[in-house]
Amino acid sequence: MKCLLVFILYIVNSFSFAADLCNAGENVLFSCQLQNTKKLVSLCQSLSEQKRVFYKFGKLDQIDITLPSDSSPQPKISHERFGPAITQWVEHIIFKNGDFLYVVSTLQGISSSLNVYKGNRQIAEMGCQYQTETGLLVAEVVNLLSSQGFKEDKKFCSFCSSPY
Repeated sequence: MKCLLVFILYIVNSFSFAADLCNAGENVLFSCQLQNTKKLVSLCQSLSEQKRVFYKFGKLDQIDITLPSDSSPQPKISHERFGPAITQWVEHIIFKNGDFLYVVSTLQGISSSLNVYKGNRQIAEMGCQYQTETGLLVAEVVNLLSSQGFKEDKKFCSFCSSPY
């Protein structure tokens, strides 16, 4: 009986780590479950149009936000250094929707997070509890998007009082 319980827990954990919000016609670039929630953030790239990358936020059974929409632009990328050492950096993938910025970031490639800004004010910061088994690290996604010609946002500053 104990072996059966351990096996069931293993299967449940394996399934949950493979979760993402991407559709069948999309490649999972990145996906993680956010700390203290059952919500996921996923970055998905269209298999038919390489220049179409989507930000998706929500639960497996209900996606709350998908960007870009018809009225919002494709994402931009950003690389910031915040100290004198070359190892002190943060990279971002930035999705804009009206007054809101949805920013998936990595600090030195070690940890990942989702930050939401409204206007000049940060309104949410959620760390990734774990990254799913599918997809890349945020720094790898930034490098991939850069190689595919996505624009860099040189004005974005996560350490400033305003993101711009």
